[in-house]
Amino acid sequence: MTVVAALALAGALTAGTLGAVPAQAIEATGVSPSSGSSLSKAPGSVRISFDRLPVGRVSVSVRGPKGDVTRGDAQVEGMTVVQRIANGGSGRYTVSWEVDSIFSSGDTSGSSSFRVKPKPKPTPTPTPTPSRTPKPTPSPSPTVAAAMTEAPPSPTSTYVAEPKIQGVSSTGSNHLPSPTVLWILIILLAGGGYAYRQWYLAKRR
Repeated sequence: MTVVAALALAGALTAGTLGAVPAQAIEATGVSPSSGSSLSKAPGSVRISFDRLPVGRVSVSVRGPKGDVTRGDAQVEGMTVVQRIANGGSGRYTVSWEVDSIFSSGDTSGSSSFRVKPKPKPTPTPTPTPSRTPKPTPSPSPTVAAAMTEAPPSPTSTYVAEPKIQGVSSTGSNHLPSPTVLWILIILLAGGGYAYRQWYLAKRR
């Protein structure tokens, strides 16, 4: 007897002994990103959780603003299905799934959507340009201002006396002694000098 036949026989015996137990369809208990959420950037994957092991046929597709963004096959991690996706830009993303588990009475399907809306970049605050204050023009001191406002002194005429030379009149005519008087003065000076010399020699003897 094969293993499959043994399991079938055991199942039949259990059903006949305990009575038939109604099976239920597998149900999704959560989706990440959650339906209706808004993200600042596209996630790398979506995760769908179920109420029992999703063992069997599992299919997940994700469409972004520009088309299909599904990458690879869905992976089962316990009671969660993980599907990798690509970055489809800003906009709406729709996640659709279909699961036919051997532990449920039939397959189940569902969908969810979220949006990707990047945050706007903050507008840089312009740096204020420092204003240049003109330097005040220095006012002249009171002394300088008074000197600038005073009228310049009026020119005055200065009389310069011409030097008078004795023997020359103001009209330019010369008052010189006559030649006779000059000869008399010369003779007197010569005689006086000779008399003085004789006296001096006599005194020394």
